[in-house]
Amino acid sequence: MIMNMVRGFLVDLVIVLLFSWLLSKMAVPSFGTIVASAVAVGIISFLSQPYIEFIWYKSFDIWAYLLDAVLAWGLIGVWPGWWLRRGRLEMSAIKFEEREKELA
Repeated sequence: MIMNMVRGFLVDLVIVLLFSWLLSKMAVPSFGTIVASAVAVGIISFLSQPYIEFIWYKSFDIWAYLLDAVLAWGLIGVWPGWWLRRGRLEMSAIKFEEREKELA
């Protein structure tokens, strides 16, 4: 049982690292863009396995899988949305001031 938990944790860690890598490739993502990207990843994960399985083998818990994917990934998107955007306003103000000096 311990090995299963370790493997599950490692898979989750790889998924979050891949998602963070995708976010780092965005030029200037807003909070909404980051959260929407996380929800999109949740919908993709829902459609790729639980929904395709539901098409073949009807089960009662498809809505729970959908809620789990969208809600969990939405919450996952809130943290990097806040974390990656912190300090951007100050940086924007500094760049704006530098640009004004260049134009003057």
